[in-house]
Amino acid sequence: MTGLLMQHVYKVYENVYSTVKDINLEAKEEDRIVIVGPADAGQSTILSMIAGLEDVSKGDIYIGEQKINNIKPKDRKVALIRANYAMYPEMTVYDNLAFGLKLQKYDEEEIQKRVHEAAEILELQDSLMKNMEEISEFQKQMIVIGRAMVKKPEVYLMDEPFECLDAALKQQALQKLIQLQKILKKPFIYCTSHYEDATIMGTQLLVIKDGEIQQTGTPKEVIDNPADSFVADFFHVSEEVHCKIS
Repeated sequence: MTGLLMQHVYKVYENVYSTVKDINLEAKEEDRIVIVGPADAGQSTILSMIAGLEDVSKGDIYIGEQKINNIKPKDRKVALIRANYAMYPEMTVYDNLAFGLKLQKYDEEEIQKRVHEAAEILELQDSLMKNMEEISEFQKQMIVIGRAMVKKPEVYLMDEPFECLDAALKQQALQKLIQLQKILKKPFIYCTSHYEDATIMGTQLLVIKDGEIQQTGTPKEVIDNPADSFVADFFHVSEEVHCKIS
């Protein structure tokens, strides 16, 4: 059984300025963890530390039983998916999906198998031989997910991947991700500054502010019982006020 564990993780710059403080997170195979808070609250830094793009200043990160603090990014078995994806317009959909595997010298039979498996799940089978200008923006987003899938990562990291989509297509993409996670049975860690996306996507929420966790819980728990006024304001709900009348 695989999963992700972060224990008391900090990111400190120049031994003074902390952007991420004491992050504890456990994501199992069935979990969709959404790290949510205002823009620049530390979400992207957390993902970058898991992916190995930022060093961990203090604390430990595990995938399964393996501590990955000092493991090279390419060996971490994680996929980091961001909104600013790069497509290869001169290639077909198939070649875009297969590109990373070809760089890693997989044999053609294995590449075909993985690409067709991903295309079937993402409903791209009929588009594999199309050029990139022939497909929709939504399908391009699915290709980005597919390029991660074919590498068979143990953990999926997503940093607001659907920001270029309009509201209706974003909702469709989020629902597709939920369906996909149930099929793949791998932890999804999704970062966003939009509380609506968080409540749709997450089985568990980590609400953060200035790099610190303010509250954890299911979307219902967070909305029904916000920990403080910040959480209540962020999710546009009323915080229960306890007072004594004398």
